[in-house]
Amino acid sequence: MPLSEADHARKSLIRLGAYAFDRERGLLLENGRPVYVRAKTFSLLAHLIENANRVVSRDQIFEVVWRGLIVTDDALTQTIRDLRSVLGEEGAVLIKTVAKRGYMLTLEEDANDRSADPAIADVPTNVGQRYPSSEAQRETTPDATNLPCDPSLRRAFELLARESRSTMPLLGPVRSAEAQSARVSGRDRPAIAVLPFALEDIASQRLHVLRDGLLRDIIRDLARLRTVFVIAANSLQALSSLGLNSLEAGRLLRCDYVCAGNITLHGPTLRVDVELIAAADGRALSSERFSKPLALISQFGQALADEIATLIADEVNLAERNIATRRALHELDAWQAYHRGLGHMHMFTGQDNTVAEDLFKAAIDLDPRFASPYASLSFTHFLKAFLFDPSHLSVEGQLAHDLAARAVAVDPYDPAAHCALGRALWIMGALEEATDALERATVLSPSYAFGHYARAFTDGWSGDATVAIQAADHARELSPFDPFLGPNQAVRAISLLRLGRADEAAAWAVRATLHRNAHAHIRRIAVLSLTAAGRINEAMHLAQVVNGESPENGNELFIRTSRMRPDDEKLFRDLARQSGLC
Repeated sequence: MPLSEADHARKSLIRLGAYAFDRERGLLLENGRPVYVRAKTFSLLAHLIENANRVVSRDQIFEVVWRGLIVTDDALTQTIRDLRSVLGEEGAVLIKTVAKRGYMLTLEEDANDRSADPAIADVPTNVGQRYPSSEAQRETTPDATNLPCDPSLRRAFELLARESRSTMPLLGPVRSAEAQSARVSGRDRPAIAVLPFALEDIASQRLHVLRDGLLRDIIRDLARLRTVFVIAANSLQALSSLGLNSLEAGRLLRCDYVCAGNITLHGPTLRVDVELIAAADGRALSSERFSKPLALISQFGQALADEIATLIADEVNLAERNIATRRALHELDAWQAYHRGLGHMHMFTGQDNTVAEDLFKAAIDLDPRFASPYASLSFTHFLKAFLFDPSHLSVEGQLAHDLAARAVAVDPYDPAAHCALGRALWIMGALEEATDALERATVLSPSYAFGHYARAFTDGWSGDATVAIQAADHARELSPFDPFLGPNQAVRAISLLRLGRADEAAAWAVRATLHRNAHAHIRRIAVLSLTAAGRINEAMHLAQVVNGESPENGNELFIRTSRMRPDDEKLFRDLARQSGLC
């Protein structure tokens, strides 16, 4: 006898404690309303339901949920934990851990047969998850089987897969109005005190002046970056006479981080040892030594301050990102949502870019006066125009421009805002205006490594290739472990290729592909560079990988978005044909 409509609705609903899983519409419901769930968490739930009352092995879950991607056991453990959290106390007990075998979802068939709920049946069919289920969601990370077999590149891919899934993508509301910052300082963003460096066994008045100047230069550089709350130099120098240790001074000044150090002489060499300390527990986050010839210190003083300021900013950003990753979504403040978004954006995959976009929007909602999320949200649209969806270049480019302009309006002195504006203007074809905006970014903050990289990027593709190489080298000097190190090396390769230095270009391009966040365009640049250098077999092998992960007419879209000069377009088309790039 055919099932009635009501019977059919009952059979499609699976009761999970206070929740119901609607098989037909692919929804998890609470009191008739859809619940936001991570795509991977939803896929895991669907698979456990399809195998209810049976043990599902970990290997099977990895195959179905991650579709063969290489991830760690931690990724599965976190997803199980997330699923139990979503289902609440009553639903979580249904998921059993079977030691050394896997997991099992226990369901009572009779209870689910009686679980018809009129309120659930009334949910409109066009209501769905904020992100589609794993069946509909396209994975933009390349399949491991398509990568070259080089062990270092294989390891890079494993790291990429692990880090890409080490944070919980944003789905639904981020933070309740009651959530408060967990910072020691109690401020809305991290605060740092750069204490006067100790002079060990040095009585020279000249070096006392150097120390005081270095302190002020570092503080000025940090303040110009607009990323942290920086304690003024006068306050720090006033405290130095009180005999407080680093942690005491930091707590008195309500700081989250303290930078302290020593200046020593070793023959003709001046050494500066710098340590960054977490004020909450006194833990050393970073320790670095900088050495300069004493005789030339007047020439290197500002460069030394730039290097130290960049190191401090990078380490604070990394520490803040790690804190944000560990916090529950509803507890994130604007700063933490922003840094969590950066972690995803820097993976350069379509999926991570979408998650980053949501996190930046959340940061803006929490603090509309915070310029950095506008700038980074602009960059997600730039990445869509340049890398992920070049067929919609004009639409995404305009969005990138409008958001960057908003960032500049919120904070005209934020170098990241002007940098975002320059990138957006470049992708829209306004090359002179783009150069002006990028120059403003590095004038506002000479130690802003990403600003120098952005200038290298635009000149590398469309401008003076020699200037691009110099800017790329300076960016690496300022931030040698930057998440944009791979793209930086790729831009250097493009610049060398345009200058006719094919062997050097190939060496730099291959290095760029080994980074865990290397994207398709970086591999495409490597193919072109290897071809120009006569390494055709390597180029053709890598071209197969690129063709498999790129859209139809990928090379033409690549050339169109890269704003090349006509002679460079011809060169790149010829190299693509030789290597088999599509």
